Amino acid sequence: MRNVEGRAVGRAAGMAMRQDLIVGACVDQHAQDQVIIYMALAEGKSSIRTGFVSRHTKTAMHIAEMIAKVKFEIYPDSTLRNQNIIECTGLGLTNKHLTPAQ
Repeated sequence: MRNVEGRAVGRAAGMAMRQDLIVGACVDQHAQDQVIIYMALAEGKSSIRTGFVSRHTKTAMHIAEMIAKVKFEIYPDSTLRNQNIIECTGLGLTNKHLTPAQ
């Protein structure tokens, strides 16, 4: 951000973080799209609690659905305003070169 006072940038970042903490989000809106691929590849049902669902996240979900043939759902959580749950039943991809933990 050009020509913006450092305090203003810090205040904006703090307010965004505060909002994510208030809604009990597991990831902030800038990291949501990063976990979508892991949810699509994982075994079983994955879910994350988020605040506002970003356009990047919706795009990542759409691409993952097209490529991996999985389905994502966004459920508004009525306990808090602006809280959502993103769910996906993944492919169950495993790495055959790794041995199970003993």
